[in-house]
Amino acid sequence: MEGVKKAHEAGIIHRDLKPGNILIDADNNVKICDFGISSIKGNISTKTLNYLMGTIEYMPPELFDEKPEISQLGDIYSLGCIFYEMINLTKPFSVSSNMNILSIIKKKTSTIPDFTVNAPEWFHPYSSDFAIMLAISPEGRSGGMKIIYD
Repeated sequence: MEGVKKAHEAGIIHRDLKPGNILIDADNNVKICDFGISSIKGNISTKTLNYLMGTIEYMPPELFDEKPEISQLGDIYSLGCIFYEMINLTKPFSVSSNMNILSIIKKKTSTIPDFTVNAPEWFHPYSSDFAIMLAISPEGRSGGMKIIYD
C-alpha cells in the first residue's frame, strides 16, 4: 500500500491495479508494476477514455460511465477488489467469457460485495472498513484513502 500511496502523492493514477501487477521479491518487498495505462492527475487524455482500458474485474464502476471519471479513488476500488480476493479467496465480481459488458456494468453498479462471505472470523470486525473501498460511487470510497494512507 505504501507504493500506491507514493504514486498518488506524485500525482500518478495506476488505473490497472490487480494481483498480477503486484510483485514480491526474494526479500518480501512488495513492488507495483505495469504503469502502462497510468495517468498523471489533472493530465488525462480524452483519447484514452474512448474505450475500456484495464482489467474488468478490478475496474471501478465509474469507468463504465459515458464520461468516465478517472481519479485516485479508482485505484482505491481496485485495491478493495484485491483485498477482497485475498481475504475471501474469490473475486468480488466474477466475469465469465460469455458475459456482455452491460451485465458486468449492472453487476458492478448495483451491489457492494459482502467482505465476510468466506473471510476468516478474525477479519469480520474490519470488514466494514474494507467494504468502503468497494463503494459504488467514488465519493463513497474517500474513507478508503485513509486505510491506504495511514
